[in-house]
Amino acid sequence: MNVLFLCTGNSCRSILAEAIFNHLAPPGWRAMSAGSQPTGQVHPRTLALLAREGIATEGLYSKSWDDLPAVPDLVITVCASAAGEPCPVYLGKALRAHWGVDDPAQVTGTDEEIDAAFREAYRILRARIEALLALPLAELKRDPRPASGRAGAHRHPEPLSLAPMAPLRPLPAPRRRGPSAGRDAAGRGWTSVPHPAAIPAPEAGERSSIRFPASKE
Repeated sequence: MNVLFLCTGNSCRSILAEAIFNHLAPPGWRAMSAGSQPTGQVHPRTLALLAREGIATEGLYSKSWDDLPAVPDLVITVCASAAGEPCPVYLGKALRAHWGVDDPAQVTGTDEEIDAAFREAYRILRARIEALLALPLAELKRDPRPASGRAGAHRHPEPLSLAPMAPLRPLPAPRRRGPSAGRDAAGRGWTSVPHPAAIPAPEAGERSSIRFPASKE
């Protein structure tokens, strides 16, 4: 499966992502990177950082998304400007995701401050790539059936979200009513039934306390 990391200049973040992914990925997965407006050169601090982390830099170069060595199955944009740019038509069937990462090349200050910005971009990208590779990768592969044979193929798919999910909030406890509450015209009574998502699972050996309306028979 081919993964494309895309940004505007293809000089820092997308190059970092390509190198990190290929360093960590299992056999059969390959990353490449490109830019919509490539600078034509990889930022020297990018190469220096990768070398310090023990990641190979051979073969890394800044290139246009018009010059890809393979058709991508998954496209991940890593800067805000690239996420809003139109992609070439042949990318239309690829899974898509966006990982916004601040551009370390735009940071000004001392050498230590700039190096810190590059390390932060590296840290974010590596954490997200490790999370991606922890997913069931076989399920991310493109459906081999033609589009006409897939359910919902007429719909435009939503971009794939690969960002960490926000923590779930606990559900409120269901409200219980007394025996005199909730009577219909025939005098049949029942306790209120909460939404299924709010029903707590019974303990082992415990019977559910939820009662439904009496039968009309």
